[in-house]
Amino acid sequence: ELLRKSLQIGRKRFPPDHWHVAQCLARLGWLDAAEGHWDGSLKNAEEARRIQKRFIARVTWFLTGNELLQYLVDEQNEYERLLSLAHCRLQSREWAEASAGWVLNGKGIAYEALAARATLTAGDPAVHLRDARYRLAALTLGGTTTKPGVDPNQLLRQAEEEVERREREYALAGGRIAFRPAPWVDLGTVRATIPADGVLIEFVKLKTYPVNGKGIPLSRPTTRYAAWIIASAGKAPVRMVDL
Repeated sequence: ELLRKSLQIGRKRFPPDHWHVAQCLARLGWLDAAEGHWDGSLKNAEEARRIQKRFIARVTWFLTGNELLQYLVDEQNEYERLLSLAHCRLQSREWAEASAGWVLNGKGIAYEALAARATLTAGDPAVHLRDARYRLAALTLGGTTTKPGVDPNQLLRQAEEEVERREREYALAGGRIAFRPAPWVDLGTVRATIPADGVLIEFVKLKTYPVNGKGIPLSRPTTRYAAWIIASAGKAPVRMVDL
């Protein structure tokens, strides 16, 4: 109940594509699975994955290198935990199809994030705003030293004014950044490009959590490999296979 309230508060307080909303949905996916509500678990997990794909476009350019790497580690862990739920439902066509979409959209997310930073140019308004906020944060937290005779409060006021100026420039530019991630890759679109006599096989190394009949974890996670066999549209259904 507390988790569902947290989701309600998050939806009201944050943008619909915020990581807090995705995190609550992912955890609700696990909670629903633990209670045996697999339909609700799949619905929440699917929304969580789609939000994460969109959210990364909003944070990539603003995070420091270490912050970005930590975000990607956390994202990978969440990704594997949701795939682990699909691993518990190997015989479910709905879970196989949904998780195939997660794999298609999740395997390159780290590369997209790193590419986003690489594509920002020195003249991009987003870069100026990011750097100005870094300087303001450093001065506010006392992370920089000043020369003798220099008033730190004056430097702080100047940094605040620069942030305001850069925010106006960013807004006038339409709030655009140099990189936009690819939209969600629809499974149906992918299947339509596969030859009638061919299949696409996606291999993933993931951590699985052994569970009981209600989806409650029974032990520590184990590392396994799984494959998603995706046939052409109208042919065999998508299958997830434990390797």
